[in-house]
Amino acid sequence: MESLPRVVLTPEEQAYLAESGPITVCPDPDWMPFEYMDDKGNFTGIAKDLMGLIEARLGIRFTYVVARDWDEAVAMSKAGEVLILPFLNQTPKREQWLIFTEPLLLDPNVFITREEHPFITNAAQLTDESVVLPSGTSTEERVREDFPNLTIVNVPTENEVFEAVSHRKADLTLRPLIIAAYTIRKEGFFNLKIAGQAPESYGNHLRMGILKSEPMLRDIINRAIATITHEERESIVNRHVNVKIVRPMDYAFVLRIAGVLALLIGISFYWNYRLKKINIALNESERSKSVLLANLPGIAYRCRFDPQWTMEFISEGCLQLTGYRSEDLLHNRVLAYADLISPEEREWIWQTWTHAETEGKAAHMEYRIITADGKTKWVFEQGVFIYDDAHTVRAIEGLIIDITDRRNAEAEREKVVRELRAALAEVKTLRGILPICANCKKIRDDEGYWDQVEHYVSRHTDASFSHGICPDCLNKLYPEFSKADADIEKSDPARPDPAPLPPAEE
Repeated sequence: MESLPRVVLTPEEQAYLAESGPITVCPDPDWMPFEYMDDKGNFTGIAKDLMGLIEARLGIRFTYVVARDWDEAVAMSKAGEVLILPFLNQTPKREQWLIFTEPLLLDPNVFITREEHPFITNAAQLTDESVVLPSGTSTEERVREDFPNLTIVNVPTENEVFEAVSHRKADLTLRPLIIAAYTIRKEGFFNLKIAGQAPESYGNHLRMGILKSEPMLRDIINRAIATITHEERESIVNRHVNVKIVRPMDYAFVLRIAGVLALLIGISFYWNYRLKKINIALNESERSKSVLLANLPGIAYRCRFDPQWTMEFISEGCLQLTGYRSEDLLHNRVLAYADLISPEEREWIWQTWTHAETEGKAAHMEYRIITADGKTKWVFEQGVFIYDDAHTVRAIEGLIIDITDRRNAEAEREKVVRELRAALAEVKTLRGILPICANCKKIRDDEGYWDQVEHYVSRHTDASFSHGICPDCLNKLYPEFSKADADIEKSDPARPDPAPLPPAEE
């Protein structure tokens, strides 16, 4: 491979390099194939070859300092004992004492699992799983922050990472694609697979970290990095990742291998056909489930049985019901579901679920929640416990439905009933035995006073009175009028009854 011309340095840069002394570099001694110490104790790997290009472009030599492990290399850098850490990601934590060059190499991170593990589309939805990582890496910092649902297991070396997954000491790991391909092939971890790619933000931008006191050194090295071509990087990576074994040709062995490959290809076609049909069925099932969940007047959920009701899954109806996005509630990222429940109802809800778990029954209840805009809503919740083989509660799965309209209608109906009862209570009625005078016919009221019948009845009912005189009283009191009226009636039988007298003054 033909090298490009050297970088032309300014007099100031040349003077800096001449006066700075040894440019010390402390690589990770066990990060194959990026950087490691070979059997003879020599620094080698992809990083070493890339730094060799930088040496050639600048006409300098790096002085390599050997550390026992990566943790010691970082400690030496923090102590100012070495100028450069050669191949690492830039993180806020490392920026406390380092400045960084432009990337030497870009490499995506991938999830590595055992063969039986399903494909990983979103690591935030994994539950009860562990991820193994080398200690002190930038990936560990990110995973702790972004995936609190995963339990982190630390080991000292890359090989131990893959061994832990292969031997079921952890469920998965998140490592650079180049390292994964190299280690699986080299160490023969054939029960492992790439189960998904991490978010793009997890891509490795591998740079050189230089002490903050040396900004000019960083600028000089950046000028050399800018001259490294894509073809040079690709050639170096292929030189280290491709494992080649040179031996005399054994044609019988080649034929056996060809037969095995043909069989594997046939099996692969068959399983690809089966997998395609299964994927079509799964996609249709997922589509139907998505339509069902999207049209629920509420949410479907899976949560832990803890006082925070930590959500492991929550459907998209969460936004319409609560005003918060589903991802805000997942693993209590922004707030817990318990924070939405009206404070005075939290304790009895917990007691209801505890009693249901003791009885081994489903639970259902109605209670109030406070939405993102401060409004109160009534919800109906029904759920069941999910148990593991040891009959320990793993989660709760259920539905939460908006019943605010129904509760408002019930409240309005109760209001109408109360108003009707109040109106009926105001209706005036006469009940019981009335004390009445045998002679004058006055009635004694509740306070002991005697009153005319018409006055008493008017006060206790809505009835009113008009006054007239009956025939018997007319004969008794006014005989002359009674006789005259009888004579008139005899002479004119069709004559109507006399009009009643006007009401007497009260």
